[in-house]
Amino acid sequence: MLILLIIAGVIAVVVLFLAVLTVVHQTRSSSEYERLEAPGEVVEVAGHKMHVYLEGEHANENAPLLVFLVGSSDPFPVFTFRPLYSKLSKTHRIALVERPGFGYSEETDQPRDVDRILSETRTALSLVGEGDRQYILLPHSAAGLEALYWAHRYPDEIAGILGLDMAVPQAVSASKINPFVLKLVKLLAFIGVHRLSGVAMMNGIVDLSAIEKDLSVHDKEQMKLLFNTTMYKNVDKETPEYLKAAQLIEEQGILNKPMILFYSGKFEMMGSKPGSWLKHKKQFALEHNVPLIHIDAGHLLMSEKPELIAQQAYDFMAAL
Repeated sequence: MLILLIIAGVIAVVVLFLAVLTVVHQTRSSSEYERLEAPGEVVEVAGHKMHVYLEGEHANENAPLLVFLVGSSDPFPVFTFRPLYSKLSKTHRIALVERPGFGYSEETDQPRDVDRILSETRTALSLVGEGDRQYILLPHSAAGLEALYWAHRYPDEIAGILGLDMAVPQAVSASKINPFVLKLVKLLAFIGVHRLSGVAMMNGIVDLSAIEKDLSVHDKEQMKLLFNTTMYKNVDKETPEYLKAAQLIEEQGILNKPMILFYSGKFEMMGSKPGSWLKHKKQFALEHNVPLIHIDAGHLLMSEKPELIAQQAYDFMAAL
């Protein structure tokens, strides 16, 4: 009987703690959201606000725009991509498009299929004055699906793809996404569990030192606010759509576009077997006859080794 009372007491304490944490988190998030200061342009797309960060100038009116596409679960893309885009923007105009629910972009209740996501990206670029031109896509992780689908759907718009440890259809098709895990992540984000450790929690997953070393006090504060206010609502909706997107892309056959695939070798997609990510990337590179370049870094390789990637990018663009 005593043991049951102790267990009941522990459960009650945990429930009370989580209830208090949820109230504190939701209250603070509301005020923190008001302190977010988007550095780029915020445009309204399909009833929600999307953030597009622009930097650099076009070398000429026909020069392609370098478009960075955000991977899954990245709470502060402006900062994770900065080490790389700051090098490329010295000679090219770049655009970082934050999908709904990522970075400074609002969450949305719209469907999260790849057609919808691509439509939002293209509309956002048009609204900031960068429509009706060619693009070189730099997708990270899951955004590789959007990039490949874009190149198949609107081939005249895409001059090339520089994949930043990007997903390929075969790797996604071979994974088994657990919907329970997605719901759990969303619930924990709603409760605010990630707030307990702050941005330091991310360091257990990826190396943030390369990102943080050159940030101002203001930037670090913004990064913290973005992390605290992330709810992962759209991650929960997007992830189940990956398999459908992969199937759509595979149905299109071989993509005849210039590409380079950078990979870290230190990442596995959720629900996949060890080595699957690299195995299928090698298969994709072989089928498309494109180079597969290893970068000795973590999954955020554009943050950790931007110099290596920038040099390869310049060589790639010079050959187009």
